Parts: sequence; C-alpha cells; structure tokens
Amino acid sequence: MEIQIYKTFEISDDLWDKIVLSFNESFEQSQMTKKDLISGATSDSFGYSYHAVCVDNERVVGFNSIIPNYYFYNKQKIKMGYSGSTFVIKEYRKNIMILRDMMKKLEAKCKEDDIKAFLAVPNSNSLLYFKKILKYDDIAELPYYILPVSISKILKKPGLKILDFFIKIFCMVNIFLNKIFASLFNTRPEKKQYVVDYNTDFNNNRFSHSRYKTIQKDGIEFSYTIYNEDGVKTAYLMDFHQNYMKSRISLIKSISHIYFNEDIDAILFIGTMNFFQTVLCKVPAKYEPKKLPLTVKILNKQDKENLVDYNKIDNWDFSLINFDVR
Repeated sequence: MEIQIYKTFEISDDLWDKIVLSFNESFEQSQMTKKDLISGATSDSFGYSYHAVCVDNERVVGFNSIIPNYYFYNKQKIKMGYSGSTFVIKEYRKNIMILRDMMKKLEAKCKEDDIKAFLAVPNSNSLLYFKKILKYDDIAELPYYILPVSISKILKKPGLKILDFFIKIFCMVNIFLNKIFASLFNTRPEKKQYVVDYNTDFNNNRFSHSRYKTIQKDGIEFSYTIYNEDGVKTAYLMDFHQNYMKSRISLIKSISHIYFNEDIDAILFIGTMNFFQTVLCKVPAKYEPKKLPLTVKILNKQDKENLVDYNKIDNWDFSLINFDVR
C-alpha cells in the first residue's frame, strides 16, 4: 500500500474516477459523482483541498480530505482545515492504522502550509477512533433547531395529518410575530473567539454547487438546500447573515422565504446559534436524528498553548457553513 498527498488540482482524472468508485462502494446508496467530490473540495477560500489517497494494487482503498479555510481567532486570521469525505473500503477496515497513517501525512503537509488545526464532525462509529487513535479533542455535540411544518411526516404518523393544518397556522403566526419583533429588536450574536472568515469569495465558493440556493436581498444573504430524508422534505438552512454577521432579522427572513416558497415538511438549522431567537425550536437531544460531535486537533504544541479555550463550544461559531451534514 502507498499513501500520497495531493492538492485537488494535482489529482488526475483517472485517479478521481478510482476515488469515486471506491467512495460509492464504501457507502450504501451513495451516488457520489466526480463533479460532487471536486466541488466539495474546491468550496473553500483557497479553491483547493488537501487529499490523502491510499492505493493498493492500483485500487483506491482509503481517502480523506482536509478542506482549508481562514478563521478568526479573536482578531487574528489563521488557517484551519475540516476533515471530511473519509473512507476505507470494507475489505481493508480491519487495518485500523490506514486512516491514522493518512492523517499523519496530511498533518505533516498542512503544517508546512501553516494550518493550525483540523476540525471534524465524525459519526457515532468513528468518534472513539478520532478521540483515541487520532487524538482529537471532543468539544461538544452540535444542537439542532427546527421549524416543524408537517408533524405527520416528521413523526411518520399519518393519523396526525389533521394536526398539520394547525401547525401551518402556528408557523405563519410565528413567522409574522417574529418579523415584527425582529424589526424592533434586531439582536446580533455575541462575538466568538473562533469564527470562519465570512467574505464574498468564501460565500461564492462555499455554495457554488447547484444543490444550494442562495438568496440576496436588502443586505441580507442566506443559503439553503433541500433533501428528501426518508420521506421528509427537509430544508437545511446552511447560513444566514446581514453584512456578514448573523442577526435575528436575517434568520427570520430566511425562514420566511423558505416556508412560503418551498414545499417542505421541516426547516433545520444545525450548529451554534449564539443569540436569542424564538422562530426555531431547539430539538431535545433524545430526538436528534444523529449525534454530530464537533472535534478539534491542534497540530502544533505551541499553537495548543496559544489557542486558548478552543475546547469550549461557547467559544465557537460553528454550523453548516463549516461542514455538510450529508
């Protein structure tokens, strides 16, 4: 087996084809395309990502990407990378060191380019591996916020369909009252220590794929995508901001637009909210569809001493703009 590190533009078409083939073998019902993988790898401030590719007998058996972006630590601009698109094909999973070895090579390359930390949101099967083998710090589970539109669909109980009418009335009144409240008290979140560098280039790259819809109006911008989650048409609110800062009015206007313009059963926002709002309900932990733990690894000992309180979720502004849940 051989592990090589590439930047996105250094991977040949033939190798991309092999990566996509193995990716779809590794995940049931996956229909990932080369365009999708490359789009995800170039949806950052740099226009490329770092990739570890493990090959055995001309077959890609393991893969991982680090997607770099600029973050602000207080007012200092630093580079961090999000770890994703990870797989080891089934026949090779007994070798638990493949992923570790890929990550070590990625760490060495990224440290050369002054990337300070890796971020990841591993699934429940991988969390222990990230903590014990890869030495990531477990920060916290990301919260879910929801506007339920069709209770019968969400709970998969057709007998509750009569309640959907009343829920829709509730949603309309909720949005209307929140618009009034937000026009009077347009609160903004308190500033956090770790925040992605919002700017026009970042937004254009981050949501360039056709699956995202981005709306710009009156200084407010928001992006969302819609998936059919096992019969539940779900709108994921990826980001909302007013002059590159989250605000109550930008949240309300994004929710209002999605509700009145899309045929959906639920609107979801996943991540830290960091300000008081009443249009979305926080999902109780026991009803969350899956756990999404934010984990962080500082790459250098010196940086670990300098980047204080990185292990506290209250210091982060982290949501679907930083990663994709699907």
